[in-house]
Amino acid sequence: MKKLAVFVLVIFVLIFAIISFSKSVRNNATLRFRVMGTDVQITVKDRGAVNHIQAAFKSIKKVARLLDGHDSKSEISMINKLAGISGVKVEADTFSALEQALFVSRLTKGAFDITLKNYKNLKIDPFDKSVFIKERRVKIDMEGIGKGYAVEKARQTLLKRGVTSALIDMHSSMAVIGGPWRIGIKDPASKEGIVETIVLNNGEALSTSGNYEQGKHIINTQTGKAAESCQSVTVIAKDAGFADALSTALYVMGPQKALSLVNSLEGVKAIVITSSGKVLKSWE
Repeated sequence: MKKLAVFVLVIFVLIFAIISFSKSVRNNATLRFRVMGTDVQITVKDRGAVNHIQAAFKSIKKVARLLDGHDSKSEISMINKLAGISGVKVEADTFSALEQALFVSRLTKGAFDITLKNYKNLKIDPFDKSVFIKERRVKIDMEGIGKGYAVEKARQTLLKRGVTSALIDMHSSMAVIGGPWRIGIKDPASKEGIVETIVLNNGEALSTSGNYEQGKHIINTQTGKAAESCQSVTVIAKDAGFADALSTALYVMGPQKALSLVNSLEGVKAIVITSSGKVLKSWE
């Protein structure tokens, strides 16, 4: 009789453990995907975690489909094909991303420029959501803002679904719900080193631009040469798309001009690592 009681107790404990594990998976999950040429990791700590993550990933895939200039069927490719010929009516996400890109271009006086030549050649019409490149030889490239914009769309998707705790991490761009979330900023000179640890709180986003894997790939459009006065720039702001574009611009502008601009912007912080390896923070 005692053996039967022990056996029943063991079964009960196992069932309880399985139920607890299943509940934990439903309420706390991390999934990894590859999209837009990079890895994305989404963590949700809330009920229905896996379903929320899948919805967020779907929103990222949609942005990728619209903004991928290497995809001949994307709206960006269509705009480029009709440069100097006619405007193209686009979906709301494409228009919003281009609108944000132009805002940062004007804010930074062209240090960020998705045309890599002269952003003033790009015309957008808010009334019919159309986009027109005035010069035939000018093309747009969304590499400097696309990932951040996709991350922000994923966060907004999760917020609409009532998620209270999440991290969307697309390598160089990330955004959070809830918090605090501790994020390590990599040392550009070391694969394993961390130069700073940032704490992101609810509603914050982060983007880093630098010469990590791709070397000196960020171009100063005014000189046509690679920007060299920084090793990396990390921006903390409220919108991941804005942070993505701004970090690129600050990298081009150089340390002093970058920090001067950041200090004039409300709710924005930055960490600049100079070409000599010096770490500068906008709040110090």
